[in-house]
Amino acid sequence: MQVEATMINKSLTELQKMIRLQLELQRDGNFDSLSRRHHQSKLTKLLRPAFGGSYLTTVVLTASPSSYNIGETISTIRFGQRARKVVNTPLLNEQESASSYQQKLLQMQREQADKEKLIMSLARECRAMKESEGQSSNDKIWKVIDDVLAEQSGDEKEELTFTVTARSDVDREKLNGDSARLRSTPGSDPAERIIKMENELQLLEMARGNAENSLAELQSEVAVLRTQNENLSADKARSMQELIDAKNEVQMLSQRK
Repeated sequence: MQVEATMINKSLTELQKMIRLQLELQRDGNFDSLSRRHHQSKLTKLLRPAFGGSYLTTVVLTASPSSYNIGETISTIRFGQRARKVVNTPLLNEQESASSYQQKLLQMQREQADKEKLIMSLARECRAMKESEGQSSNDKIWKVIDDVLAEQSGDEKEELTFTVTARSDVDREKLNGDSARLRSTPGSDPAERIIKMENELQLLEMARGNAENSLAELQSEVAVLRTQNENLSADKARSMQELIDAKNEVQMLSQRK
């Protein structure tokens, strides 16, 4: 009985060490050194998937309200508080097919096309406001606006290495044709097709990030120009009112004479 109690205490001690180490490594995102401690006891070896893995883990602790076991009760409560801080990220155990990657690719292409249209409309609005109100102080943003408008007005728009141009129906037909051709090709590897689609998705994510950055800059410039326009309108209205008041005073003075 004493040997069993010693083994249980050793396992619980190692489990507490594992949880403390897990909480430390959880902040850094590095779990390499955690795997070396799983073999310290049978309990930690059995619970290895529950530490920072793709499992939802439930821990049930039992404690006695008796004053005789107050020390173990407090220790158990502290252990439970530490265990609650361990965060696991459950993942679905499923393999995505080539068709699902194709749907994601088409969805991201549509989102990219919508963002490009929004950027173009904001660029035109900025250009129109600049021409009517004068030069803005932010040269960097105006360079981006000029580049966007220059690319749109050109006869042929060059594709940058990190940009994937979105086409709605043409891309859909092309992807469907490529998918059918790959399925009919003898010896074609589905894993290679999935890797290729993952690379295309990464390119689209990079292009979407660039579009979002450009969109944020354009929205900032539009907000500045709108504020300037409102100030100019207010100054104009105030000047017109002062002019009307001055004319009325002149008329009153001329009538008195």
